[in-house]
Amino acid sequence: MSPPASQPCDAVLAAVKRAVLEVYGPRLISLAVFGSWARGTASPESDLDLLVVASDLPPSRMKRVREFRPVDAATGIVLVGGDGKL
Repeated sequence: MSPPASQPCDAVLAAVKRAVLEVYGPRLISLAVFGSWARGTASPESDLDLLVVASDLPPSRMKRVREFRPVDAATGIVLVGGDGKL
């Protein structure tokens, strides 16, 4: 995911944080941003590297991807590709 031209990185990260908290609630253990976004060197071509640590996640990868999709919807930004790849 790259930062939309109209949204600075801080606004995108704040929206992602709110959405992750809404989706995972008390199951959320940790949310980490790493890579160029964390270093403050993200460009329009940069992806957003997230690590979500939560309890009681679905056992299969595709179920976890489906569970994460509301984060996409809440932020208005595609964080998961259409093929289900993160």
